[in-house]
Amino acid sequence: MDPEMIQTMFLDDCASFSKRPIYDHVLGEGGGKGLLIAEGDHWRWQRRLMASLFRAEDLLAYVPVFAADCEALLARWREAPPGSLEAIDSAVGTAALQALQDTVLGTELSHDRRLTREAAAAFLEPTV
Repeated sequence: MDPEMIQTMFLDDCASFSKRPIYDHVLGEGGGKGLLIAEGDHWRWQRRLMASLFRAEDLLAYVPVFAADCEALLARWREAPPGSLEAIDSAVGTAALQALQDTVLGTELSHDRRLTREAAAAFLEPTV
């Protein structure tokens, strides 16, 4: 969490800190070249493109919405009978998509959420 090290890794000497080997091993071709995986000039281009979504003021405005969506999930878990089983990955993923829908995306995702969940499960199946 050292700011100087973060600057070194992401700006000053990013070529020495490649993410590719681990991402290629875990995700293979399915990892693509999105913001979390891209490196170098491609990452910088994507980062500049997305920067407006991650301004501190905007992120702080999202906190109450994220907290409310998480609280809804926790309330459901509290109401479940003792010993109940819950697919935590699915529940947390659904809560995260709900929070994104309610903040950044601002659109209903009920159909897309199901498709996204199914695609993510199929993609991650070989890693389980």
